[in-house]
Amino acid sequence: RQERDVPPPLSLQHCDLGRWMAQGGWQTLTTAAQRAEIDALHREIHALAETLCDLHALGRTAAALARLDELLGLRDRMMAQLHGLRRHPAA
Repeated sequence: RQERDVPPPLSLQHCDLGRWMAQGGWQTLTTAAQRAEIDALHREIHALAETLCDLHALGRTAAALARLDELLGLRDRMMAQLHGLRRHPAA
């Protein structure tokens, strides 16, 4: 496991998905409802990631690790949403 001195960028716009969204790449692939759902989930992922990084920075690594499955669950939900776009793109 690799330790970091500085946490990764947690800004919504700096992750790959955030950049893709900001560039408009998802506009033609999604409906408004899909965009709202993906955006909300994206924000939830980043908020939890920030919380976990804060816990770790405060020396509460065990508390952060205890919530890691929660983050992985959100990741899995996001992946299911994105894979669904491939199967059922917006008309």
